Amino acid sequence: MTTTTQIVCDVPAHDVEESLQVKVFVDNLRTGTCSSCYWYYSYWKTPQIEYLIPSAGSPGSGTNFYGRQRISSTSDIDYLKIGPLRCDKSNYVDIAEITFNSWDRVPIPCDVPSDHEAGYYTVSQRNKQATGHAKRLNSLPVYKDSNSSYDFAVVPRIDSISANSGSKEGQILNIKGSGFSKSGQNTVRLGDTPCNIISQDEREIVCELQPRASNPSTQGYHSGLKWEYYQGASSIATVKSGSVSPTITGSRLNSDMPLN
Repeated sequence: MTTTTQIVCDVPAHDVEESLQVKVFVDNLRTGTCSSCYWYYSYWKTPQIEYLIPSAGSPGSGTNFYGRQRISSTSDIDYLKIGPLRCDKSNYVDIAEITFNSWDRVPIPCDVPSDHEAGYYTVSQRNKQATGHAKRLNSLPVYKDSNSSYDFAVVPRIDSISANSGSKEGQILNIKGSGFSKSGQNTVRLGDTPCNIISQDEREIVCELQPRASNPSTQGYHSGLKWEYYQGASSIATVKSGSVSPTITGSRLNSDMPLN
């Protein structure tokens, strides 16, 4: 909150340990000299995020932030974030009785928000008072390819499908889950057969199955839900949101199909 007598600002990151004079400008008019108005960047007061375990999960699943926390209890944490969304804070309040020190690498649990869209994200942490923002160490990113990296992948999840079998001439299939793309970057396949999307949002996809001229082959290398055509072999329903390959869980999984 900024008033005529107080300014609250977010101190930017800085790699060098040094003292810097705090200056305020109003219409290019600088404040007078203040002998005690210096800010010191300190390694020992900088939280660090070293890695996450696991580094991928669906909305509602959990991961753990590892690093030097620079806190005395979890009540000192302002937030943990995956991309733009904050983790559910209730899941790390339970470990508030742990005593921390500057060298601790105690895992801080984070629940992926249930409304998080699938995608590749960086993570962040901010503590209250003096310790501020956490530094992301070089050990943190998981490399997607030679040109890009990410800290955590949110993958789409299928909870249910409206039917497990149907006509070879095609029919409507309702897929419910979470993490689906809000911007419509979803694709659905049954094995290698596309399912044309009719409507979609972050919680439900409705698609129309394509006719099959011949029996589909079983694609055992996919993870997902079993769909069976009448007079046909079995196939696997998978959902892809954007560029993220899914880990699919749900209530109608077929236990006799090999899963990766």
